[in-house]
Amino acid sequence: MTTPLFSVIIPCWNAEKTIAATLRSVLDQTLADWEVIVIDDGSTDGSAEILADFAARDRRIAYRTVENGGPSRARNLGALELAKGRYLAFLDADDLWAADKLEIMAARFADDVAVQALYADVAFFTNVPEDAQSRTKVRRDQLFLRDVLAENPFCTTSNLVVERKAFAATGGFDETIVYGEDLEWLVRFVAMSGVIEGVDQTLVYYRNTPGSLSSNIEAMASAWQSRLATLRRMHIGLAEKDLRAAEAQHLRYLARRALRSEGSRFTPMRFALRGIWTSPVSFFDNPRRGFLTLAAACALPFFPQSAGRPACFQ
Repeated sequence: MTTPLFSVIIPCWNAEKTIAATLRSVLDQTLADWEVIVIDDGSTDGSAEILADFAARDRRIAYRTVENGGPSRARNLGALELAKGRYLAFLDADDLWAADKLEIMAARFADDVAVQALYADVAFFTNVPEDAQSRTKVRRDQLFLRDVLAENPFCTTSNLVVERKAFAATGGFDETIVYGEDLEWLVRFVAMSGVIEGVDQTLVYYRNTPGSLSSNIEAMASAWQSRLATLRRMHIGLAEKDLRAAEAQHLRYLARRALRSEGSRFTPMRFALRGIWTSPVSFFDNPRRGFLTLAAACALPFFPQSAGRPACFQ
């Protein structure tokens, strides 16, 4: 069997309702040079039966069942021990890809051999991807340390594609971190002079699931400290002005994510006001984004709850 260009790494835990659609989004790729490695992380539902069925029908799909150890351990097992591809493409068991994602990523890597990792725009949906009401907008140029401290550039691990050798050089995801392990990894990657750039096309569809770990805004806020701790361990310091600027932009990002999430209607305002207090110049460095975030955060508590959250807040 020839070595695939991409190894798609999927951690799976009790995902019987979504894993089939996720795998079909890989099977529908216009580029067929891939392998899929699913780590069944101790599922107790019908996930294993679904995985066995897909693996029986396509030999590019393989799965391994392990004792539950969390998504970071599952991803590391697939990426560091089992993957054979030149590039690793991570995908969560409830997210979807655009059909041309891998083809576009392959072309971008071929165009610039210095690039080691890529990410793209993400659309957020609840039921079907066609109904996505909000999308991210990525930067095409290279990300640096302040950038990855300020916001979450790729929004979800499903949006990360990275050279397997470059990922291995970082040691993989920190399995001791419960939340924000992808951003902690990104801080290490960039601090080690890793080159990551954006692709300005919507290639990932992120499923909004109420109560999911990635919709826990408070956990996102606390994960900021783990990234700062990583910099201290690596003996990398930032000027106080730069730290406050990054924190203000991070709080703006949290306010925007809170606007998309179900939860207290005062949470977005709380994060927005904290961001302005931390560094008003940095919060409004992008005036349109800053003022729209503040306006939406302040208006949300007064919007009728019976109507749900308006599309402009999502």
